[in-house]
Amino acid sequence: RHLGDRDILLLFDNCEHVLDACADLATELLRACTNLRILATSREPLGIMSERVCRLEPLQPEHAYRLFLERARERRPDLVPDGDTEVAIFNICATLDQLPLGIELAAARVSIMSPEEIFVSLEAHVGEMRWPRRHAPAHHRSVRAAIEWSYNLLDPVEQTSFRSLGVFVGGFDADAACGVAPGMSLEVLAQLVDKSLVAVVPARQPRTRYRLLETVREYAWERLTAAGEEAAARARHLQHFST
Repeated sequence: RHLGDRDILLLFDNCEHVLDACADLATELLRACTNLRILATSREPLGIMSERVCRLEPLQPEHAYRLFLERARERRPDLVPDGDTEVAIFNICATLDQLPLGIELAAARVSIMSPEEIFVSLEAHVGEMRWPRRHAPAHHRSVRAAIEWSYNLLDPVEQTSFRSLGVFVGGFDADAACGVAPGMSLEVLAQLVDKSLVAVVPARQPRTRYRLLETVREYAWERLTAAGEEAAARARHLQHFST
């Protein structure tokens, strides 16, 4: 009744954990309010009629660098990078797959470490970086927590398939994914893409290729190892590429 025929943009933020409810509400509102537009942020589409998906990719290197510098200067306003520091910042951003959350977490460390030291520490401690602000949502307080949040929203078949993809250090095609990951199918692969855990590699080639961002792959490998499935996954990987 309030929206009626008014020309309004309505924001639904973080829909992934209440996806069905958001989809139902959006459908009802759009049917009743002819001039309404809805912008929904989510790790996967709502799956309703007339939905247009705009997938956000990782930042471009120069934008990632700028984000790091902006956040770092919130901690150290006097930070003026020299040549070596600039290289370290670009390396930090690349190690973090140019993802904003990881970059912001790393930048927060400049109050205790130089960018060069942050880069050296990242290889062993990417998942341990935590958000220092008390009121950040729980799944935004570390890189690992953000990935785990998405993993926990998967059904058991999707979780098993996702874990096995951790054996692919580089990219893979659909045949390789189905040959290596138990329960994997084109439908499951599509779901993992829709849920932002598998990325489509843009390339001009006959077969579409996919990949896990390195931070995501490390988490998948961790879960694969914890589940005791590492040896079996390696064996399937070897068999697929040797036959």
